[in-house]
Amino acid sequence: MKKLLSILLVLYAATFAQKAKLIISVSGELGLDMADVLMDGISYGLKNNDKYQILINDRQFKETLKKEWQKGNISDDRIIALAQRAGADYLCFTKIKSVKGLKGKQVTAQVYDLATMSYTDQMGMKTIESDFSDLKHLTEIILNVVDDMLGTSNRANMEELVQKSSRVSNYSNVFTDSRDGKKYRTTVIGKQTWMAENLNYNASGSKCYDNNPANCSKYGRLYDWNTAREVCPSGWHLPSDVEWTTLTDFIGGAPTAGTKLKATNGWNNYSGSSGNGTDDYGFSALPGGFGNSVGSFYDAGYSGYWWSASEVNSYYAYDRFMDYDYGFVFYNDGGKSRLFSVRCVKD
Repeated sequence: MKKLLSILLVLYAATFAQKAKLIISVSGELGLDMADVLMDGISYGLKNNDKYQILINDRQFKETLKKEWQKGNISDDRIIALAQRAGADYLCFTKIKSVKGLKGKQVTAQVYDLATMSYTDQMGMKTIESDFSDLKHLTEIILNVVDDMLGTSNRANMEELVQKSSRVSNYSNVFTDSRDGKKYRTTVIGKQTWMAENLNYNASGSKCYDNNPANCSKYGRLYDWNTAREVCPSGWHLPSDVEWTTLTDFIGGAPTAGTKLKATNGWNNYSGSSGNGTDDYGFSALPGGFGNSVGSFYDAGYSGYWWSASEVNSYYAYDRFMDYDYGFVFYNDGGKSRLFSVRCVKD
């Protein structure tokens, strides 16, 4: 059986004491689901170190890399060029490959100096005596390799890391919409399975923010309420007001749910503070803004609005929204002609 050689380029930025920026890429013989787990595992495991500030890069940057990988355009030179464009000073290549004659994998790490355009170090090469079915063991090994390479000393408690990785493994599941072939990550939160991205199905009357197709790629499409009720693919549906409440209640209540559901990047700053969330459950809410019936658009980067299937009256329906400057998931009733984002929940 031909092995799937998938390269998910997961980029993180870390700020050195001298403000030098490091990007870490993860590549090798991995499926996309496993690579997503390792992405969040490394980020979570290194976030409390005492030497670097780990930041997840802009979602659009990562999406560009994924698209190029799908087209077969990714090479080390291309990664270097993209790292330079992102403003990095150093690039860490973390690679995983099979080891002949062994039922295991080899993890290597190299640091590339983007100023001198040369490798500065080759760190410990380790063989994993595993078939990758043990997520705890795999994540710990890769975390240790990267941690040793960076010279960091503080590692996350492994129980917390495993819980995080287990949660993200649900987030890594992918659903393909048979209508147009688009793929959506999904996440299990409590007893509900949600799409982890806004719907981007080109239904009649739906629009991209500012009528710019790039915003559909970033935020998904915007729909009026009548379209939103019918637009989810077979096996999925627009969540009711009760189902939205079930979600926010499960993660601790509406007052803090916004922080936990918002993506870790993509939200504007306010008063010098980050508007991003912690994305604890892989929901990855983004500030896609909204549109109205006369063709105007508002609030992208600042707010995200999502329809519920529950009607208030003939003119209004319930929705939820999140803002860049609050941790709430707000409860609201919007005019049915407004254009909001759609998150589908599994039947």
